[in-house]
Amino acid sequence: MKKAGIIVGIVVVALVVLGLTKNMIVKTSVEKGVRLATGLDLEIGSMDVGFLKTYVGITGLKLHNPDGYPDPIMVDFPDIYVDYDLGAILKKDIHLEQIRIHLKELTIVKNKNGDVNLNELKSIAEGGKKSSASKEEKAFSEKKTASEIPPVRIDELLLRVDRVVYKDYSRGAVKVRNIDINLDERYENITDVEKLVNLIVLKTLMSAGLMNIAGLAVDEIRGQVSDLLAGVSDLTGEALGDVTEMLKDVDTAKIEETVTKATKQLEDMAKNLGEKFKLFGDK
Repeated sequence: MKKAGIIVGIVVVALVVLGLTKNMIVKTSVEKGVRLATGLDLEIGSMDVGFLKTYVGITGLKLHNPDGYPDPIMVDFPDIYVDYDLGAILKKDIHLEQIRIHLKELTIVKNKNGDVNLNELKSIAEGGKKSSASKEEKAFSEKKTASEIPPVRIDELLLRVDRVVYKDYSRGAVKVRNIDINLDERYENITDVEKLVNLIVLKTLMSAGLMNIAGLAVDEIRGQVSDLLAGVSDLTGEALGDVTEMLKDVDTAKIEETVTKATKQLEDMAKNLGEKFKLFGDK
């Protein structure tokens, strides 16, 4: 009996150690992957890695601005959820079946020198270099990037973005714009982490109406994700589409008839009231 208790104790300790080790490995991998794709420092509030179920839950992930920008945080992600394919990953094939990203706030900063913080993102900066490079330089750059960032397959991305804050320090006193965008969209078949970053940036800029910020490398961003934009599904639009389909079965003639009758009744009521007020006035 004593031996059985010792064995159970060893198993429990082993499971705890395994769970902690797995969390540490995944956290390190996430930090490394984000830095390779963005070139920015980050902090992670907490992380939950499923032991039996294949998921990773991240809360409080924040990307920091690089040096030269007064605001400390560029992007605030309260929640990120990843459903991964464990079998594929064990074969060194990073297959993510679903990613749910909640971006609470993107802070775009133009500093006193006129530089925009989004251009400091590695995916955007590298895109600009590739567009002006020769074929040989592009091939070398792509080979180097592939060696740094392993291929990733993302089946489905659910992207939610709440708000954008734009701060302009280039004209002395800071000018601030807060823009609620409430973006809620779905994408499929993403095969590049840098494309994922640029997609989030581009869609957020488009929804906020900030595509014309002077000094922002919009062409580089758009060029990388044009194929993904073709397959976007607006989740809000899909819901409206369902309502539209329901309305197709409604008899619009009856609705128009009802509205006309109601309008006539209101006009008659207004006329009667007007006549009564005239009588009171005569008295």
